[in-house]
Amino acid sequence: VIPPSSLLIEWDPIANATRYKVWRSLSPAGPFDTVVGTTIGAVNGIQIFVANEPPNAYYLIQAFNGDCGGPLL
Repeated sequence: VIPPSSLLIEWDPIANATRYKVWRSLSPAGPFDTVVGTTIGAVNGIQIFVANEPPNAYYLIQAFNGDCGGPLL
């Protein structure tokens, strides 16, 4: 059960990804310059606690293989 003060973000796994970062923006056009979550391993979702987040936030996911990051999805 996801508490009302959190948001579950899920995505399709990216081949060879070893971790993911979740970025936030206050505009759908960006910039996505605030990291609000990170994962370790080949997972396909993260729970973000939004109690202190802005009410109108937009999120993008970035996959990593080691230190190499891919494009924001």
